[in-house]
Amino acid sequence: MFYHHLRRRGNQAEISRHTVNVFTLPIEMAFNPELTELNRLPMRVPITPHHSIEEAREGESSPMRVSLDGKWKFKLVNAPDHAPESWTDPNFDDHRWEQISVPGVWTRQRTDDLPHYTNIVMPWEGLEPPETPSKNPTGLYRTKVDLPSQWGEGRVTIEIGAAESLLLVWCNGSFVGLGKDSRLSSEFDLTPHIHKSGNVISIMVIRWSDATWIEDQDHWFHGGIHRPVSLEHREYEHIADLHISPDYDQQKMEGAVTGVVFLSGPCEGFTLNLRIENLSSDLIAEQSNVAVPQKISGSALEQLLGAYKFQGFCCEFDFPSLPVEAWTAETPHLYVLYVSLVDSSGKTREVISQRMGFRRIEISERQLRINNKAVVLHGVNRHDHHHITGKTLTEAEMKSELLTMKQHNINAIRTAHYPNDPYLLDLCDELGLYVIDEANCESHARLKSLSCDPRYHNAIQERTKRMVARDRNHPSVVGWSLGNESGFGPPHVSVAGWVRQTDPTRFIQYEGALEHRFSLNGDKGYSKSKTSPEESERFVTDVVCPMYTPIAEIISWAEWAEETGADERPLILCEFSHAMGNSNGSIAEYVDAFYSYPALAGGFVWDWRDQGLEKHDEDGKLFWAYGGHFGDEPNDANFCINGLVDPTGEPHPALEEYMWANRPVTVQLLDNETLVIENRRIFTDLGDLSCRWELHQDGTPIETGELDVNLPPSTQGRFPAPADCGPVTDGELTLNFHWYLNEDTRWAGNGHLVSWDQLVLNKPPDVAVEVPTLNEEAKNLGSSGHSIGKISIETDDSGFLSGIKYGEHTIMAAIPTACLWRAPTDNDGVKQGWMSGISGVRQKWIQEGLDSLQIQRKRSAFYQDGDSLVLVQEHEIHGTTNYAFHGSSYSVMEEGIRVVEQIVIPEQWADMPRVGIRFEMPSSFNLLKWFGRGPHESYPDRYRSQMVGIWESDVASQYHGYVVPQEHGAHQHTRWFALQNNTGLQVHISSSTPFSFSARFHHDEDLTAAKTIADLERKDTVEVHLDTALRGLGTGACGPDVLEGYRVKAGKYVWDWQISFEDQSDD
Repeated sequence: MFYHHLRRRGNQAEISRHTVNVFTLPIEMAFNPELTELNRLPMRVPITPHHSIEEAREGESSPMRVSLDGKWKFKLVNAPDHAPESWTDPNFDDHRWEQISVPGVWTRQRTDDLPHYTNIVMPWEGLEPPETPSKNPTGLYRTKVDLPSQWGEGRVTIEIGAAESLLLVWCNGSFVGLGKDSRLSSEFDLTPHIHKSGNVISIMVIRWSDATWIEDQDHWFHGGIHRPVSLEHREYEHIADLHISPDYDQQKMEGAVTGVVFLSGPCEGFTLNLRIENLSSDLIAEQSNVAVPQKISGSALEQLLGAYKFQGFCCEFDFPSLPVEAWTAETPHLYVLYVSLVDSSGKTREVISQRMGFRRIEISERQLRINNKAVVLHGVNRHDHHHITGKTLTEAEMKSELLTMKQHNINAIRTAHYPNDPYLLDLCDELGLYVIDEANCESHARLKSLSCDPRYHNAIQERTKRMVARDRNHPSVVGWSLGNESGFGPPHVSVAGWVRQTDPTRFIQYEGALEHRFSLNGDKGYSKSKTSPEESERFVTDVVCPMYTPIAEIISWAEWAEETGADERPLILCEFSHAMGNSNGSIAEYVDAFYSYPALAGGFVWDWRDQGLEKHDEDGKLFWAYGGHFGDEPNDANFCINGLVDPTGEPHPALEEYMWANRPVTVQLLDNETLVIENRRIFTDLGDLSCRWELHQDGTPIETGELDVNLPPSTQGRFPAPADCGPVTDGELTLNFHWYLNEDTRWAGNGHLVSWDQLVLNKPPDVAVEVPTLNEEAKNLGSSGHSIGKISIETDDSGFLSGIKYGEHTIMAAIPTACLWRAPTDNDGVKQGWMSGISGVRQKWIQEGLDSLQIQRKRSAFYQDGDSLVLVQEHEIHGTTNYAFHGSSYSVMEEGIRVVEQIVIPEQWADMPRVGIRFEMPSSFNLLKWFGRGPHESYPDRYRSQMVGIWESDVASQYHGYVVPQEHGAHQHTRWFALQNNTGLQVHISSSTPFSFSARFHHDEDLTAAKTIADLERKDTVEVHLDTALRGLGTGACGPDVLEGYRVKAGKYVWDWQISFEDQSDD
């Protein structure tokens, strides 16, 4: 319902469009993919106007901007045409409407429209683009606004930071405009409609639209305004936009910046003053009285000639040879450009400020270079997510996220899969994080077709263009991504050309252009990866950016590229090491490859945060909701739970492994007297770090000291070992190094740990263990209990072990039995949703009956052997069609019990969860101590961050609350562990060879069945696992499964373990 009429305010002739009953425009037309906006102002850099440089320096909120955040009147209707008649009218009675917080999605604010999660499929069935469901939740927002008294004549605009997914705006009953793109702001001119006081702003947000088909990201669908809303006042003559292109010459050690100041229109007699300062307000350079262009006038010939020269009301500037320091993620030096608009009387009409960093980005010789130096990206993919609000985060919460990243040696973010809040980029500039900024475009459910659908071409291109227009001044943004999993077609080629023309200072990436050559799901897989790329691929992506490519494949590609020179681009994994649940197996091997092959420039882990939403079950128990928990059908269950941190931002154990893999300093042992230390930083030396070393014998420190080392960036050196590293015969010797910050930084304080290594100087020799055999001739002692000293062993009527006691203490609440099952990780195979029937090795395990093994007794013997009691027993462990053999021998002596185990896995069980022993101990044994890797959990393919030492914990603390309960809490390379009860009795368990163990109050059976943490109940016994073989973690939920070397295979397993006792109450 729009028409055009001319309206004058002051000297400004403006076109406004009003909602009046002149002729109707059916609401259905708003769902046309070719209509992406009406009356929306061009996207611009988010500059803030001030009255003076002094005011701008203060950094406080501008008096020219007013926040509209807070409580708005709100009504949810089932479809846009269900909105009450005249609801946008200023006098409409909304007193019965509820209130809602803005920003904040309505799906998390007690409405009957709830979050919906899908990854691949659309959140509806039976529709084709651009169709939307007939039930289309629509939020109606109203708020009253009085303009500040100091605002005089000028232009007033409203900016809605982001709204999902179709946005329409009215002011005082007049239609203002509409916009699509749920992750970028929409700005509209309110000037023709707004008054000094008594204004009513009305906003309609429609949840589903044609645009939803190209916003099909792996994340929650919400509805509502989820970023801030504000009004801004500008004089009619003002600075409309600012484009800057800083550069840095590493050889000359100087910077330069060119740029363009865009004005709102003709500003007769005005000039510009430009001033560059550092953050201490020291002057770097300035230019004064820069004339602004005048409008074309004069004779017809003069106007004709002027038309060839006139580039608009904009003013170019150039600051060469600036004495500045370079911006990098390691050295995020920032400067401020102030631009003052001065009128013909010499009065400063407004000042804008823009922080900037000087750096040069290049793709050269298969390397990503920053300031002429090759960098490796230690990246993560980041969604906007909050466990309570859904998508709205405060500035403090965003900063907390980035601080956690920096503190864990992460140096890069991919804004998956849409531009993040502009404030987050401000923080990346300040803290030092490289950013690949990604356009809000993903058509996963119609991955290829929409990129070839001409109705969507403009929308696909526009999203990249608007992102570049908003974020182009950020030094942290090093590359532009054209979207994610959206096929490959004309709009990608077209917008790539636009980006190259508009911003040649950054690289472009788009995974869709090479998906056919690096296909995780395609028939030909990686067979075409080592072929010269087509020109269209080169044009659209400056980097080779596949997802989830196995380590062997990226190494093979790097070797091919270096040997043949057939691809001059570096490889950067846009996604790798899918962090779903207890995951990220072999993540350190990925990073090793990045540093070993120059053509590999790093990658981005998928992803940063578990996207669980806070919810409570009917008993009030907290759990983290995922797809299906809100009645959302169809859904992709817990595929949104794949973060390095949990929904609240607390790190999972895998984050420490990634931190270690990305450590800036490495220490290796060249020989018994020499260390090789490498500074893996690219731009800074080690002067800001202190190193402390410790020499441990059998896990106990015997020598400590400080290591005085400094190295230039990207160098290594040889240094004398600080302690004797020669062979020893007494015990196990390790040399540990920890590197700490020795000064405060923007992202961490003095004393923060940034790097660590452990050198194993000698290991105990492997001990051959004899296979237990049954002595057929020995006299059986019968089924009653027998003791040696305080140790007694009991058998049942069949002669099999039934209990172990020490004095009056029952040691085993459940006797040791063979265990071949573990509570499946998400990578083993998810247990809910449609993927549960097709993904992972879990299905094979269940088909083989490994989840319900039946143990059958075969034979046993209990006899005296000198000063020892010996119990030998044999079992068969039956699955559905095959069985394993288990033989064990218990030798009871006064000093303890030695157990020898043999388990034979049949050939048909070629990939097992584990091979080990399981038993239970009374809950009173809650104090845990061990000599092995710690302090956190570790697995065969994710252990290198965990150092061998002596660690202490209580059993309750061994629990890690993965959103979906699963296997957790194992400790690799354990030499011994001890459990102590509340009376001081300690049960000490060791082995001749290192093993894995876990001790938990949450048992396998419950972990296997539970789908949320609310389903779990702490048991009153401690479940203990002692494993000689444990399957790795891999990333099989989306990506490579456990590597071959970390799988548990068929065959014979023989090992021993010893039980000894220490009763501290006797002391």
